[in-house]
Amino acid sequence: MFPSFARATLTRVRPQVVEDHGTQVPDWSLPADETDMPGWSVQPGASPEVLQNRQNVTVRWTAYGPADADVRATDGIRYQGRLYSVDGEPADWPSPTGALAHTVLLLVDHEG
Repeated sequence: MFPSFARATLTRVRPQVVEDHGTQVPDWSLPADETDMPGWSVQPGASPEVLQNRQNVTVRWTAYGPADADVRATDGIRYQGRLYSVDGEPADWPSPTGALAHTVLLLVDHEG
């Protein structure tokens, strides 16, 4: 069980997968499977602002949750009403004792 401060619920948004020229790719135009996942601690990440030719803000969060979380790099994560991309592969973070093993997700979205 994850610590008591991990009270956030994330919603995993998994797109349907279709074949595109022999390759399986996510298709966000089709209805996605949405599953609530309780037991997460979500912490703010760095959000750089790119001002070259336009204003752009990258919004980042780091989410720590259950070790058995079913999340893929192609999933979206809804947090506080906003849909984020999973940045890279979800990381399984083992514990030497097994007591605090968890999954780490890097979440990202862009404004502007």
